[in-house]
Amino acid sequence: MPRKLFALFFLAWTLGAVAAPTEMRTWTDARGRKVTARAVSMDGGNVVLENAAGARLTVPLSNFSAQDQAYLRQHFSQNAAAAPWPPGEITDAIKTKKDPRWSYHLYLPTSFHMNRQWPVMFIMSFGGGTKETLERYVKGAEFNGWILATSVQSTNSFEHSTEAIMAMVEDVRARLPVDDKRLYSSGCSGGARRAFHLAERPEKPHLAGVLPCAAGDGDVPLSDKVIVYGLCGTDDFNRWDMACTFKEIDNKDSRLRFYVGKHQWPDENLLADAITWFNGCCLRKATNSDKVLLAERDRFAQRLLAEIEQRLDTEPEWAYEWALFLSRFPGPAATIGQAKRRLQALQRQPRIQLYAKALADLDEFVNKHFTTNPGAHHIPSLNGTPEAKRDAEELAEKYKDTILVEIFRRVGKPVPM
Repeated sequence: MPRKLFALFFLAWTLGAVAAPTEMRTWTDARGRKVTARAVSMDGGNVVLENAAGARLTVPLSNFSAQDQAYLRQHFSQNAAAAPWPPGEITDAIKTKKDPRWSYHLYLPTSFHMNRQWPVMFIMSFGGGTKETLERYVKGAEFNGWILATSVQSTNSFEHSTEAIMAMVEDVRARLPVDDKRLYSSGCSGGARRAFHLAERPEKPHLAGVLPCAAGDGDVPLSDKVIVYGLCGTDDFNRWDMACTFKEIDNKDSRLRFYVGKHQWPDENLLADAITWFNGCCLRKATNSDKVLLAERDRFAQRLLAEIEQRLDTEPEWAYEWALFLSRFPGPAATIGQAKRRLQALQRQPRIQLYAKALADLDEFVNKHFTTNPGAHHIPSLNGTPEAKRDAEELAEKYKDTILVEIFRRVGKPVPM
C-alpha cells in the first residue's frame, strides 16, 4: 500500500465506535488510489480501516473520495442522529435559549455524538461571527475532534459584546456535552482582545488556552496555566503589541508564530496547527486514572504520526516540528518510537538544521526589536528602526535557503497603519 495513500499502519486499538463496521470494500482516495479494507469506526474526523489480515490504519476522512466520504457519513449516522445539529456542517445562527437577542454559529465535528465530552473553541470576530469565521477553523476541529462556536453579535464596537459572548458560552455548555477543562477562545484583531478577556474572567470554568490572531493584550492578567498560541502577520501593525503581550506570558507551552501577511486572519493550516498544539499539550497530561482521556491521547499520537509520515517529503519542516513534539509525548511506545526515528532522520538533513537555527534567530529578533512598545507603529523611532532593518536583512541572507526567508525580508521594514 503506498505510504502517501493512507499514511501508516497501526496496531489495533479500541475507539469505542457506536456503529458496526462496514463490509469489506474497496476505498478510493481523492487522487484515485485504492485500498481494500473495512471501516471499523469513525472518530475525530478520522476513519479506522482494517484489512483482511487484521492490520489497522487511521485515515483522515478528507483523504477519501467524495463518494466514499458520503458513504462513511451515512454508515456512521448514529452519531449524527444523536446530535441536536448535523455534525460536519456549520449551522445557521442559533438563538440562545435564555435571551434570543444573542446568537451564534456552531460546528460539530463529523465524529460528534452525545455520549462523551468534547473540547470547545469560542471564536470572536472584529466584525461579528459568520459561517466564514468558522470555516477557517474547521480543518483543525476535524483533525482533533473539537466543537466550534462564534458569536454573531460580538464586534469591536458593540457595547454589549461581553454579554453576547457569555450568552453563547452558557448556551453551548447547557445544550452540549462539553469538557469544562478543555475550553478555549480565539479571535482576530479586536476579537483576539475579547478572547483574552474571556480567559481572564475569575468565574469558573476557566479557559485552558487562547488563540489570538493579529492582536495581543498585555494588560490581561492570565494564569500561568493558560496556554497562549499567537499568530501574527509580518506586516501587521500589531506585531509589537503581540510581542509585548507574549513577553508577559509565563506559560512554558505558549508560543508566538509569524506568517507572511498584513493585519488579517491567518489561513486554515496555521489555525489547525494551533488547535493541534493545544490538544497535544492537554492530552500529554492525561493520567492513568482517566482511561477515556488516555485512549484519546493514544489516538491523537497515532493520527499525528500518520500526518507526519504523509508530509515528510513535501513539508519536511512541518514534519520536523511535530516529530519533535511527538518524540516527547507519552503515547504508545511503537508510535513514539517511530516519531523519534523520523526526528533523528530529519535532524540529519542540512535543510532542517538550518531551519531550526532560523526559528531560534527569528524569536531572538522579535524579542530584540518588537518587545519595545505595544503601540510602536505610532512611534517613528521604533517603527522599522535602522537596527531592525539591518538585522532582518542579515538574517534574510543567512537563511535565504529556508522557508522563513520572506518573513525575515519583511519583519525589519516599517509598517503603516
